Amino acid sequence: MKGFSSPPQAAIAVVKTLCIMFYVNPKKVGTGRDKTEDYWEPGKKQVLTGDLLKNCQNYEKDKIPVELIEKLRPLIDAPEYEDGVLQKASKAAWGLAKWVRAMVQYDDAMKVVKPKQAQLKEAKETSAAAQALWDAALEKLRAVETQMKALVDELDKAKAYEQQLTDQYDDSEKKCNRAKALIEKLGDEEVNWAISLKKNRADKENLVGDIIISSGVIAYLGVFTLAYRASAIESWIGLMKSFEI
Repeated sequence: MKGFSSPPQAAIAVVKTLCIMFYVNPKKVGTGRDKTEDYWEPGKKQVLTGDLLKNCQNYEKDKIPVELIEKLRPLIDAPEYEDGVLQKASKAAWGLAKWVRAMVQYDDAMKVVKPKQAQLKEAKETSAAAQALWDAALEKLRAVETQMKALVDELDKAKAYEQQLTDQYDDSEKKCNRAKALIEKLGDEEVNWAISLKKNRADKENLVGDIIISSGVIAYLGVFTLAYRASAIESWIGLMKSFEI
């Protein structure tokens, strides 16, 4: 493009937009009413350099001022900026024009995207805060559930121990009742035992004499009559008493 001795209007239009993009001021030419702004000469010296491609690649497209975009918009919509006109004028100018258009279109897209990005960021932050509250509440709930489970386990142990004590009480009460019944029965037998003890003591004193008389009855009185046996036994008892047996 720098080789044009008489550049076409399409090429001049592209260089003008590039100068605006890279903040290169035009050169004032002519005098009075004929005074105009020339972007071609400043553009050739300051924009159409060996660093142009690098400068386009590193352009800060997210920081383009609104005034600059509004200044470019009528220029890229002009007839000399159409693809067909640019292709005929200069392939290089056509390629650079597409880059300028892309920057404007990117800025237009960002006007829609940036608010949505901000909304998305805010939504994510709100969601993260809500999730943090949820996680904290869930952690507290789990702590309460753990505590409740411990209390339920403790209650179950207490109930089991209570049942054990109840069973022991019932068993002890039954044993106590049986013991009382046994004591009552033994109390009733006390009189009989006293009589039996008295009788046994008396029988003990007469035991030797009873054995002698019993032996005599078996040995001698079996063949005699009942009356004779009774008389003999009475006589023997008298003898035992006389001998203090």
